[in-house]
Amino acid sequence: MDTEVNRRVLLTARPQDIPCPEHFAVVTAPVPEPGDGEVLVRNLYLSVEPAMRVPPAEPPPSQRAPARTTCRQRSPCS
Repeated sequence: MDTEVNRRVLLTARPQDIPCPEHFAVVTAPVPEPGDGEVLVRNLYLSVEPAMRVPPAEPPPSQRAPARTTCRQRSPCS
């Protein structure tokens, strides 16, 4: 597992309209070793469908992601 990379795409700011690249961050880290009772899964494909999109309502405070970028609200992606 030395050459394996754990790559995550994080939502850094909740979009008010159309999601743009500024709303996301790609974070890489070493692949963790599974602990007792855990398994390590390698995903080959990820499908994100429009029907999976969460409405742009504000989540409860306990579920809010910390804002890490400055975003333009209600403007088209550039």
